[in-house]
Parts: sequence; structure tokens; C-alpha cells
Amino acid sequence: MTVNRTLALTFPVLLLTFQLQVRGEVIIDFGNTFSAGANVNQISATQQDLADAINTSGVSTGISFSIQNGNGFHPTFTNGNGDPTPGNPASGIFDSGTTQDSLFGHNASFGGTNRPLVEYQISGLNPSNVYTFNMYASRMDASGNRTTDYAISGINSGAASLDAAFANNGDSGALATIASISPTASGTLSFTIQAGESNNTAEQFFYIGGLQFYAVPEPSGVAILAILGLPASIRSRHRRASTR
Repeated sequence: MTVNRTLALTFPVLLLTFQLQVRGEVIIDFGNTFSAGANVNQISATQQDLADAINTSGVSTGISFSIQNGNGFHPTFTNGNGDPTPGNPASGIFDSGTTQDSLFGHNASFGGTNRPLVEYQISGLNPSNVYTFNMYASRMDASGNRTTDYAISGINSGAASLDAAFANNGDSGALATIASISPTASGTLSFTIQAGESNNTAEQFFYIGGLQFYAVPEPSGVAILAILGLPASIRSRHRRASTR
């Protein structure tokens, strides 16, 4: 009975610990109006590719973001009117340097250019992992609906939307989340950003200010490694119980 209780307590702890160790969280600040914090990658209007992302521990990941087919953000302007103090969950992930600016595209001519689609290839991912992505954007003092559609595809695909207009989304800390995405065998994903169907601004502005993503192994791999750690943990607990 004691062993069964130990198993019940130990397995979730080992699973959670291992999961946290392998995530390798990466944060990207899209925009250069304000400075990003420590160990935050930055993509700007004039430098829209990212060659080698670091994780939040400052360690190189080898993961890159490359604009495809010339489909990038506006090459000159940024939105510097984001919320510097958003609510949760955004405030628990992104610093104010990330939340108060963003890059944008648009479906009509603006500033001498038209940018209806942003298309990235994400490379250097581990094909054995599944990834979760959290996107954030905010445009304060904005009129109309500014819904942005985000889509990510590899072996499987997912999509999420977020209205960046502060007055509309009801919570400036809202995120668009796409979870459990598997890269291709070559470790790549396609990431697209564009105006949503409900976006009703004349230019159909769409935005991204911050991106957080992390990986976890496939569930079978996590379970096996967690189980392998159980005997030692059980023995340790048994020894401590015996000395009391």
C-alpha cells in the first residue's frame, strides 16, 4: 500500500520535472520601437529574419525564422502603440518592451506598400518534439476590428485568432495559442500571419508583437523516461521512511 501511494505521488512529479527541463522556451519580440528584455530575440521591420534564436537561458537553439516568397511585414513602420502593462496571461510571458510595439501587415496600400500576408519558415526544430506557440499583439486607441489570423503547419496544423484592437478584445493580456504541432521530418514548420475575416479596418491591419514557443517530447518518450526514474525515487523514499 505504501508503494502504491509512492507511485501515485512520484510519477506526476517526475513527469512535470522532465517536461519543464526539455521545453527550452524561446521568446521573440516583433518590433524595434522599444528594447526587448534579456534573452529575448528581436525581429524588426528592417531585419525580419532570425538566424539563430536563443532560449530564455541565453542558450543558442539553432532555430531560425526566414521570410518566404518576399511575404514580410511593412518594411519601414512599426506599431509603437501597444499596451505596456497587459493583463494575464501575456504579462506572465512578455516584458513591456515586447508588448508595447509590434510589426504589422495590411491588405491595402499603406506607406507606399501592400503586405497582405506574412509567411515564415521555421527551421532547426526537433522532429521528435511537439511544439506550442503563444502569440500576442495589442493596438491601443484603435478603431474597428483588427483580428489577426495565425496558422502553423508541419506534419499537422493549427490556427488561432486575436483581435489586437485594445477596446475590442476585452483583455489586453489575451493570447492566440496553437498547441501540439509536429514539425516535418526535416525539422521545419510554416508560420503565416494575415488579417482575419472579421477584420474591418480599411487597410485590414494585422499584427504580432510577441511570440513564445516551447517543445515537449512525444508523450510516449516522456512516460518512458519518467518510469525509468521511479525505482530510484521509490528506494530513496523507502530508505527515508525506514530511518524515522
